[in-house]
Amino acid sequence: MKKKRVLPALVAVTVVLLVVFTYEYIKTERVRFVSDDGKYEFEYPRSWKCEAAEGIVTLYNVANVNGYPENVTVVRSRMAPGWEAGFEESLAGQFAELNGKFTMLQTRQVTIHGKSVKIYVYSLSVNDKVLMNQIYIFQTGKESATVVTCSALEKEFSKAASQFENICNSFEFQT
Repeated sequence: MKKKRVLPALVAVTVVLLVVFTYEYIKTERVRFVSDDGKYEFEYPRSWKCEAAEGIVTLYNVANVNGYPENVTVVRSRMAPGWEAGFEESLAGQFAELNGKFTMLQTRQVTIHGKSVKIYVYSLSVNDKVLMNQIYIFQTGKESATVVTCSALEKEFSKAASQFENICNSFEFQT
């Protein structure tokens, strides 16, 4: 009698483990995006949606049901030498037009795959929502850059930060 009860229990445990491991695999599996012109590529979670149109790539976490999904936007931009000098003031000015409260929290310089990257982390309060944003600016030429903006609600940002970092650290550029 005991053997008859053990087999269904083992099957049930095996099925539960299979479902859990499949979900974790899908959640962590990565997809590679290559720009239309082949100038850059990066990886993002398979569970996120990717849309590309007119030179702008937008990724967002479709699993987030909190009304504002974590998202990443990638844009190539002209950046004249010395752009850093007025960048923070320019951001603050743009958000003042939205009647939002802008707070720069951190700036830092890093290197990712041999590219100099300036990172800005700031919060923005608009219409009772506090958004946390992290901008990665990859200097890809003397007057060009790839700008990656990561955004989430303040309460969700710490959970999304590792996904944002994984996406940004996966960027590779062709010369």
